[in-house]
Amino acid sequence: MSLNINLTLNSFRGGDGKLDVGVLIMIVLLLLTITASDLSQLVFVLIGAAAYAMAQAVHVPAKRLGTCRAAPGPSAGKQAPKAFKPSAVDRRLGPNKTASAPGVASAPVAPGLRQPSSRPVAAPSFEAVGWDAEVTELVQRIAPTAEGDRAVQRLALMVQQTLRRTIPEVEVIAFASGGLCRGTAFGVAVPEVDIVVSVSPNVLAARLQNRFGHRSMGSDPPGGGGWSSTAARRLDARKLQKSAIRTFTDALVSAGGFKFRRSAFRGQEPKVTLLAPPLPGLSSDAIPVDFGVNNTGPLHNAALLLELGRLEIRARDLILLVKRWAKDRGICHAAKGHLSPYCWTLLAIYFLQVRPGNDGGPLLSELAGFQLASSLAAGTTKPIDDRAAPTPAPQPPRSRGPLGRARTEDKTTVGALFKEFVRFYKRTFDWRKEAVSLRLGVRSPPRKLLPIHIMVFDDGVTTEDPFDPTRNLGEGVSEDGFRRLHAEFARAEALFGAPDGGSLSRLLEPWAPPAAPSSGEAPFEATED
Repeated sequence: MSLNINLTLNSFRGGDGKLDVGVLIMIVLLLLTITASDLSQLVFVLIGAAAYAMAQAVHVPAKRLGTCRAAPGPSAGKQAPKAFKPSAVDRRLGPNKTASAPGVASAPVAPGLRQPSSRPVAAPSFEAVGWDAEVTELVQRIAPTAEGDRAVQRLALMVQQTLRRTIPEVEVIAFASGGLCRGTAFGVAVPEVDIVVSVSPNVLAARLQNRFGHRSMGSDPPGGGGWSSTAARRLDARKLQKSAIRTFTDALVSAGGFKFRRSAFRGQEPKVTLLAPPLPGLSSDAIPVDFGVNNTGPLHNAALLLELGRLEIRARDLILLVKRWAKDRGICHAAKGHLSPYCWTLLAIYFLQVRPGNDGGPLLSELAGFQLASSLAAGTTKPIDDRAAPTPAPQPPRSRGPLGRARTEDKTTVGALFKEFVRFYKRTFDWRKEAVSLRLGVRSPPRKLLPIHIMVFDDGVTTEDPFDPTRNLGEGVSEDGFRRLHAEFARAEALFGAPDGGSLSRLLEPWAPPAAPSSGEAPFEATED
């Protein structure tokens, strides 16, 4: 009977396990009716029921102690979030570098805003006094040297040996457009060294067939003799070039000791930026390089610089100064919507071709007067019909000299030429109506076959490739990049008007993005990359 009583009691318990007092009284009355004949058992039942009721009245679950019903709020009915525990990666980062807790949005870093740097780069300082003397000292620092050329050629040999394990037919050429000095602002973003792999597209198509698959490459020729030129043409040339860059980059990183930094595949010539390992006896630091496959821009740039070094040394020095200024001020990173270093070279040469007469007149002739560059252009370009093009603007009389020189008696310093360069593109050159054309060497509108770079709110940049007159090298400049370009021209011109005539150190102060709106922000300094 005790078992039946226990079952009955359990059946009347509530959801919280507590027996209601009213239910208990009903149970007692029922037991009195059923067991009235057995008084001895009835006494024990009453005593047990009373003890059980007293125990339930005194006992309160621990989880109900001290609780109260809160007013409903926005998070009513939702489970409280669990305490955030940093992951193993966060613990390795340290107490001040842990990631945000789940559901807690960390403050996003807006693109283009400055961030604190562990490797700040300051503006250069000079021992010389005066604008022209400082310019001369800087040019001597950043000019290519014989030691730098040896390092670059050794680097090219190392790359060639590594890549020939993948494709034995490759040839590697390296170009240095300046000194290999480190510690410059944006030194990794805009390297001074270009490494170019030269290899036939047919060979690439044959060697990389497994990477593309048979459907992209076409059918194998009978006998397995490799891919024909027709099959290589069926494959998109740009896709082939990018695939080759990825394959070679993997080989250099895994077997050559290189480090990958960034890729730039959206430009006219796809490339990647790598850090080459230090070269014992030649360089103690890693060397940033731009790496590409069958790119012609570095070759053309090197040909122009080599020839200018023989024709007019001031032209080469002006290019070095212009590119260093553009790099330090952050307006020559093509992947960010600015003019490329090669475009800045063309702007400097074009200025010397069309230099206004009140500044002394032109110093260089049109491209036909450049022996090496014109021969390269003749072998890479098709005849261009300029008869239907607009008539060029009147030009000042040009006193021609031998082999591309326009004048030989002009003694203007490189520092003075740079100031004229800034004023020309700030005040004289019409960005909306004119095009930079070394091939013509005169101020004129864009040629008929040259694509015009049009912006919605700005004038645009039209720079003709002297080796391909149908290609506009300025088409990648963004509106923000165009505004920054003019802002830097205005800043430089304002510095030239200072009482001291301009300080080169102030001109080359590394550019920094605008600061993020935050209190207690650490001061920003430009970095090498």
